[in-house]
Order: sequence, then structure tokens, then C-alpha cells
Amino acid sequence: MGEKNKKISLCLGGGGARGYIHIGVLKYLEENEYEIVEVSGTSIGAIIGAGIATGMNSSEIYDFIESEFSYRKLIDFSFSKGMISGVRIFKKLAEVYGKTKVCSTKIPLKIIATRLDDSTKVVFHDESIVDAVRASMSVPGIFAPHIIDGKHYMDGMLTENLPISVLDGDNIIAVSTTLTPDFTTKSTKNYLTKACNIGFLHNEEMSLKNCSKTVQLIRPEYDDVDFLDFYKYKHCMKIGYDEAKRILGQ
Repeated sequence: MGEKNKKISLCLGGGGARGYIHIGVLKYLEENEYEIVEVSGTSIGAIIGAGIATGMNSSEIYDFIESEFSYRKLIDFSFSKGMISGVRIFKKLAEVYGKTKVCSTKIPLKIIATRLDDSTKVVFHDESIVDAVRASMSVPGIFAPHIIDGKHYMDGMLTENLPISVLDGDNIIAVSTTLTPDFTTKSTKNYLTKACNIGFLHNEEMSLKNCSKTVQLIRPEYDDVDFLDFYKYKHCMKIGYDEAKRILGQ
């Protein structure tokens, strides 16, 4: 068998707090000298992907997440449009990225969002990283929609939760946070979460089915982290690292 191709296109899926597995995967890639030549991201994947594309390593992204992405720091209520208005996180993203545009990053970056006005998937290019990330992470019912040039944007997970299709490279590592639904637990909260997972899983499987390129899928099975469990970032990172080692270390 030939030497493994370590020049990769990295795809980071959405999934709320579960997306912190991406940092663990990134740490494994760094330790094993993978070269990320482009990155795509949806929602939490867009947040972490933007860090990668602008030259941040896993430790720097970890520090940023630890200091700024606790649930308490994210909350700024907006009962009319979503549980969280997003003003605080927009300001914090602006402190980090300033006016840097998606098209001017060190590593090519593709950020996905859903435009509500015409129900289409959007891949940002000329927009600022701050606007693109804030739009991509606008989870319905949790974050208020983000407005850019009069258009309303919501989370990219609504149209492509695992944004493989937007990548140009042929050697893709895709990281999914989506669980295979299991309805044995009877709590209402559990049923709602797992019902959402059905939609995400179908969405992702369609992306994988329609992709003609080589894709190595990292999708760990862990059911002890919910969508808003932001305080479990260390646990998620370990899961991501261990699963990357299991899949890629073969």
C-alpha cells in the first residue's frame, strides 16, 4: 500500500457543543503532520474552520473556546427572534477577525449558511468572516437570524450540515457530530434531540452519497453530550482525538 496522502481538504460539520470534537481531530492532524489545504464548515464547524483558515492551531482555538464560548457568555436574550440575539458573540468574533474577508484567509475557507429569503444554501466569499460565521451558526429557535445586505440567514445545517460538496480537493476528511438515532430512552428531551438527528443524518448521508471524491468520515458515537452542553468541551475534544486516531491511524 502506498504512502498516505497527508494533504487534505477538511470538512467540519455542525452540531452545537458536540462540535468541539473538531478541536480534538485537529490536534491529531497536527501531531501527525497532515497539511490542511482547504477547510469548510457549518455552524460550530464554521467557527473552528475560520480559526484554522486564519492560522490558529488547536491550542489557540482551544484557548479561545475555553475563554469565550461558555454558555453564560453566549447568552443575550431576544425573545422575539431566538433565545440568543447573537450580539455578544458577534462582538467577540469581531475582536478576533476584524474585517477580514472569507476570501482572504491563509487557507481557503468555505462557510455555509441558509438564506431564508429564498431557502437556498449560500457559500460565503466576499463577506467578512464575522458575518459569515454569525450567519452559519444561527440555529433556529436558539439564535436570532443574521442579516447581511437585507437578507436573512440561518444555520447552514438546514441545507448542508456536512459541507463536502463545496470543497475542491479530492482527498477529504469529514468530521460529523451527528449520532445514529436510538429511541430506547423515553425522555421528551431525548426524543426531540434524536428526532433532529434523523434530519441531520439524512442530510449528511445525501452529501456523502453525491460526492465522487475520496472521503474519510470521522463520526464518533457518543450520547453523553447534548447540543447546548458547552461546558463539556474537554470531553468532546478527547472523543474527537481518539476517534481520529482510530480512523486515520490504521
